Order: sequence, then structure tokens, then C-alpha cells
Amino acid sequence: MGPAEKAYYQNIAQLVQAILRKDSAGKYDRIGVFRRPIQSGTLDKMEMIQAGRTQILNFISTKLTFVGKASTDFGYPISANTKVSALTFLQVLNTNFGEDAAQVVHEVLQALTVKMLSSKDWVENRLDLFRRLEISTRLANDLKKPLSPAKYVETYLNGLREADFVIPANNSKNLERYGQYVEFLEQVLEKPALVNPNHALDTLKEELDKLVRWYDFLIYLGKQFSTYDYQMDPSAYNVQNLDHWGQTKKPQGISITNANWAKFLTLIKYDGKPLLTKLPDGMLGELRTALAQLLQYPPPVVTDNGSGVTTIKSHFLSLKRINEVLDAGRLEATKTHTVLIFGSRKIFVDMTLQLPGEATPHNIFKFC
Repeated sequence: MGPAEKAYYQNIAQLVQAILRKDSAGKYDRIGVFRRPIQSGTLDKMEMIQAGRTQILNFISTKLTFVGKASTDFGYPISANTKVSALTFLQVLNTNFGEDAAQVVHEVLQALTVKMLSSKDWVENRLDLFRRLEISTRLANDLKKPLSPAKYVETYLNGLREADFVIPANNSKNLERYGQYVEFLEQVLEKPALVNPNHALDTLKEELDKLVRWYDFLIYLGKQFSTYDYQMDPSAYNVQNLDHWGQTKKPQGISITNANWAKFLTLIKYDGKPLLTKLPDGMLGELRTALAQLLQYPPPVVTDNGSGVTTIKSHFLSLKRINEVLDAGRLEATKTHTVLIFGSRKIFVDMTLQLPGEATPHNIFKFC
């Protein structure tokens, strides 16, 4: 017997052994008996065959469920172990999705903070933030609708772009791939696979709401400190120690920290929406800059060009203060003078404006 023939018979022996395998009950579960026809003729004439056919048709009609085939159907049977592996992979994807979504929120908020701090227009900042908050709220509602994973991610990214958030390219690509992968797993597992929707959007809304309330406060602060009561003598409020609030001739240089933040809110009688009990460094820095603009500005700048034109400039001016400046300048009342007055924020009319010495009808005052 040659090698090839020997190998052939060995394969036959292995096949027979495989067929003769017994189950736990000692029965040959891999062997079936085919009935032999007892007479010649076509199969549809045999009662035994027809009875079996009826049973098979009945089973197909009552025990099986039929669905229409879609082009996206996976179309292959998978084992229980494969399903477990697919679910494990899905958990990893959801974790990665949450991390990437959180990173997107971190990046856009960081960029937004830089943008806000570079702008000195609190009203414009507040309007911009509120617009973004409204879009983010609408986006959160849209994501509650039944969406495929790919559509979920697409809606999420488009909503952030509508709010003018710049999404890092690598994060955007990762999220798009996530939607594609999870959509494939839905086909494999034959059930919805988006089991861990993104919660980073809630964080974004919370942070935007905090910023809106913060600029509400700064706008209030600007209005409060622009009143005559504060600007009549701002040195009474630019005090190092808040216990000296409203007192004159005290050490100057107000500095708000988290230690005296609550006391400061009480002193300025702030009754708006609740603010953070502890301010981050960025907000503290912006507050100190705001207070410097409102309370620590330099005295009025007075210039005289020698031809009878005097210019007075300051953030806040009152007619009383202008009179003091003109009196200190000893302008000659016998000459014609043009006084240009620039108040970049406000000019308070608290008394009659006059030049020192005898009155003359040739004095010209221009408020610019």
C-alpha cells in the first residue's frame, strides 16, 4: 500500500470515528437513518414523504419569522462568543466616545475663555454667550430623538459648529469614526448599540450658563460703579481693606480674592442670579481689571495749547471736578477760552460750570 492510499484510508477511519461519536446519554447523535423506498415511483406519490413535507411546511409557517432584507444587513450568523466580544468592543467605543466628547468641550471652552478675556465689551460677550447657550440647549433636545449612531454624531458636531465652536480636527474624526463603528455593531448585534450617550454637552451648557451669569454680574458692576455716589469720590471704594468701604483717606488698591469675594457682593448689594462661591483665576483677573477701570483710573488730564484752548480728559467727570481743574489752572478770565471736555464714560452735571475770576461771555465749552 503506497503512502497516498494509506493516507486515504486513514482519513476514512477518522471520518467514521467522528460520525460514531456518542453524546452524554451514550447515543450516536451524529447518525441518522434514511428510509428506503418500498416501491418504485415518484416521491410525491409516497404518503410517508408527503406527511414529512406537511410537517416541514407547518414548521416554516408557524415557527419562523421573516423580515425584509436591507442592504446594510450583516447577513452572517455569529456565535455567542462573538457577540460577547462585540459587546466588549462596544463598551470600549463608548468609553472612547465619552473621552473624546469631553475633550471637545474642554477645548472649545478654553478657546472661548481666551476670546472673552480679550474683549472688553461685557454686553457683547454676554449676548454671544447666551446665543451659544440657546443653540447648545436646542442641540441637547435634538439628541434626545431616536437617531442612528452616525446621525447622532453628525447632529452633535453640526450643533457645535452652529454655535461657532471650533472643534479640533482629530477629535472630530474620532467621533465620526465612532458613529460608523457603532452602526456596524448594531447590525452585528441586531439591536440598538448606542448605550452610553454623550453627557459632555450637559457640562458645556453648565459652563456657558455660568459665564452668562458672570457677565450679568460685570454689567451690573459697571452700572453700579458708574453712578454719581461711587464716582463722586472713588477713592472711598478703592480701599485695600473692605472694612473701610465708603471711607475716605484710607490705604488705596482694592483687591478681590476668594477670601473676601462674598463680602464684596454684599457691599455692592448684588442681588442677581447666583454666582460661583469660588472664582477661578481667569474670573478673578477679569474682575480686578474691571475694578481698576472703574475705580483706579488716573486723575483728569489737562492740556493747554497756549492759544486759549484747554482740554480735559477722564473716564468720569463732574462739573464740580471740572471747575476745580480750571481753578487750579488759573485761566485768565479776561481772555477768550475754548475748553474741550472729554468724558469717555460719563459727565455728571452737579453744579454750574464757570471759569475762575470775572465772568466773560467769550468762554466756549464743548463736551466731546
